[in-house]
Amino acid sequence: AVLDHPPPEWKGFVSEDDIRAELDEDLLDEASMCLARGGWPKAEDVAHKYYVVASWLQDVCPILKGWSYGRLLSIVKCSAQTNGSGVLGHRNGLLVPYASSEDCERRVNAVTGRPTAVAADEQYVHTWDELRHCLSEHLLKQTGPSMFRAIEVSKVKSMFRSTFHRELSETVFGHQNLTKLLTDDRIGPEFVLEAVAGQKPSSKPLRKDLNKEPSGHTYVLKYTGSVAAKPYTPPPAASPAALEERPSEESPIQLQ
Repeated sequence: AVLDHPPPEWKGFVSEDDIRAELDEDLLDEASMCLARGGWPKAEDVAHKYYVVASWLQDVCPILKGWSYGRLLSIVKCSAQTNGSGVLGHRNGLLVPYASSEDCERRVNAVTGRPTAVAADEQYVHTWDELRHCLSEHLLKQTGPSMFRAIEVSKVKSMFRSTFHRELSETVFGHQNLTKLLTDDRIGPEFVLEAVAGQKPSSKPLRKDLNKEPSGHTYVLKYTGSVAAKPYTPPPAASPAALEERPSEESPIQLQ
């Protein structure tokens, strides 16, 4: 619907930053406690996830009952921001309390050196030696000049599955994303991560601040060595009990 005239006493749209500024400590604590407990119905459509939680919050949080639905929706969105309060996270595309989220699971696994999204009967890369050897062996088999010994970062994990029949999980090495893993100095100076715009690589390797790279670039990993990294001794096959059951909404991770 399009209105010819604004509603009486309408003062303009309110941004999420405005909503955050309006929240005093008591309101924020109450909203955070309600959201951290969880209990909202599962959204039938991922696109409706914020609306479902906002509607639920209006029903269960007495101190916020007088707030408009739009303001409650902004509270939910702020609580789910990656750099926000850590009250909400995601699992399978839906909102869940942060302690039950994939974000929290990944964070905890990175601290403890455990794999993420790896089944108990699946093999995965355990050591830096294993990672270096597999990457260098694969890239040295690429045809053409050495400058073409590269692989798109987005294809690295699928390459490990198809070529080496094992999973690569960055949390085993203390990282929460693959790009940070591949710029870790421990991987070795022979591996260089570059940002490619079209067919033109950037002039400098990316080893430090990835956030300053322009958007729209594709990351590729290059190997500048002439021989494969030293062989490694494969670890013994993991038993089904070697990996603990991954956390679910019913078994949240507890952080100190």
